[in-house]
Amino acid sequence: MRLFAAVALLFSALLVGAHPHIIREEAAAQEAAQEALVKLVQGHSNFVTHIDQDSPGLLEQLERDGQKPTFEFIGCSDSRVSEGTIFDAKPGTFFTQRNIANQYSMSDTNAQSWMAYGISELGVTHIVVLGHYGCGGVAASIASPAGSADVSIAGATIEAWIQPIRQLYETSNRTEIVQLREANAGKERVEEPEYDDPGFRALVEENAKRSADMIFADPVIKAHYAVAVTSKSSSSPVTVLPRRRRNQRPVIRAEAEGATQNVFIHTWVYDIRTGDLKDLDHSYGPPGVEIPMLGPVLQARSDEVAHAEKISASS
Repeated sequence: MRLFAAVALLFSALLVGAHPHIIREEAAAQEAAQEALVKLVQGHSNFVTHIDQDSPGLLEQLERDGQKPTFEFIGCSDSRVSEGTIFDAKPGTFFTQRNIANQYSMSDTNAQSWMAYGISELGVTHIVVLGHYGCGGVAASIASPAGSADVSIAGATIEAWIQPIRQLYETSNRTEIVQLREANAGKERVEEPEYDDPGFRALVEENAKRSADMIFADPVIKAHYAVAVTSKSSSSPVTVLPRRRRNQRPVIRAEAEGATQNVFIHTWVYDIRTGDLKDLDHSYGPPGVEIPMLGPVLQARSDEVAHAEKISASS
């Protein structure tokens, strides 16, 4: 089938007098586009096979009982930082929002409705903001913007989206970012930084923290925390409401006041080169409630690996 399509393309190009070199390039591009779809279908086939072997009945259960995610996840659209892959997570683990450079804004109704639905309807416990080193959106915020004569519609759209990060770069007082800003001062054109540049990595972290700050400041979260505090300090009865929709699990609610489960906001960074996770120790939770942290869990795992390697080396 692919061979037939390529031959047809070659023949049609010959009819209109296209150059043979152009014909070959177009045929190769057409074949590559088709091959990409073949690989995608093969990947889906592998997924169906493995999920059935590793978690028999999971897909049927999710359809029958609805989704019950513990985590809301906001991350970058970058194809290298898929939450399902990074955390080796099964379907039903994350309720997800992704965009360029993992940004959260209260003016973004898409992102706000994602958070609101996860908290009030799905009863999530954790909201994870995941930045990643090497983020293209953050790198572009450091580099000089294209001149007005060179800006396409697509470029202008992207530039408008990363403007809050560019402003963060220009105003941050974090030492590494200040040093990068000073090093770039006076340059006719600033290029995107190298992966390991300390200022670049710091800006990735500060951008993730900013998103966590914005989520914490959102009226949805403020209202949820207020309801949780009120319900736990009052003597009003607490009930478990049945699901109203197929994808909604029962959530604990105070009478006529809304969901009251604890919700914690975490800020992490992923290293696309090493696969490592870093807890930025920048978290929020309900007033008076201890926040579960990723850092100690990562440290415990690191200690276990080091211990195992020590035993292996001595045996």
